[in-house]
Amino acid sequence: MLKTTKFTLMLVLTACVIVPFGNDLYISALPLISKAFVTNKAPLVLTTFLFGLAFSQLFYGPLLDRFGRKPVLLCGLIIFIIASAAVIFSSTFNFLLVARFFQAIGACSTIVAVLAIIRDVYPQEKIVHATSMIMAIIG
Repeated sequence: MLKTTKFTLMLVLTACVIVPFGNDLYISALPLISKAFVTNKAPLVLTTFLFGLAFSQLFYGPLLDRFGRKPVLLCGLIIFIIASAAVIFSSTFNFLLVARFFQAIGACSTIVAVLAIIRDVYPQEKIVHATSMIMAIIG
């Protein structure tokens, strides 16, 4: 049981890094985004991502309970991958914002699913420790 929970924690931690990569890497690119799309509204890229993250958390909890952890997590990752490709090939700033919103919707599945998986796998007395490790990684 101990090896299984450690392996699960390692898999979960790798899924958690998607959100910081999906958001924090854009901060240094804001001047380039402004220049590429000739706009002064580049910070909306971050705002849109955070709004998508906050909005989609409302739906992932019930979806995880209804359909299970793995299918919802995989669907979220597929949404994230497709939206990331759309971000790469976006030709207008508005399309970039829409793609970033869907990227956040996909990335949010990792946060919610990981916390649900931790509650499923770990005994009650170890949940706080595992959750604190995950939050430290996300932070």
